[in-house]
Amino acid sequence: MGTTHRDVATGAGVRVGDTHEAVTNAYGSPSLADGEMLIYYVSGSDQSESFSFSLDGGRVVEIRYYALLN
Repeated sequence: MGTTHRDVATGAGVRVGDTHEAVTNAYGSPSLADGEMLIYYVSGSDQSESFSFSLDGGRVVEIRYYALLN
């Protein structure tokens, strides 16, 4: 699931429009970083759950949550 709307926030309060710095202040160093994509694996999830933040010009343009369904 994902959003590009500013009115939706993560549990840590990060929203579309926030800066790269706001993401890392809220979540720390990403599990993976690829260009303008920051990926955070959910603790204890064996990488089957993650949040990703797509950036453009250093600002969040999309937030996605991924979960592997068995």
